Amino acid sequence: MITILDWFGYGLPYKERYELIKEVGFDGVLLYWSDKFGNLDYKHNAELARREGLFVENIHISFDNINDLWLDNLSGNEITDYLIQCVDDCL
Repeated sequence: MITILDWFGYGLPYKERYELIKEVGFDGVLLYWSDKFGNLDYKHNAELARREGLFVENIHISFDNINDLWLDNLSGNEITDYLIQCVDDCL
């Protein structure tokens, strides 16, 4: 199985992006799980990709402030909650 990250630097609608990914021969995608690049509906991308016949291999979350994970304070709690939410999103 050959997969590719769904964010590859071009501002295309995700439906069109997944059509192109499938058309050029990829079997699946790795989803960028964040609204960082203006993709406010990113949680719908798994459904869009599957409609195009693509396998969703995994999600790549934003790693902004990831080192806060090791802090025993509000910042540490915030990143921990974010990571737990990302896991819950996969269920």
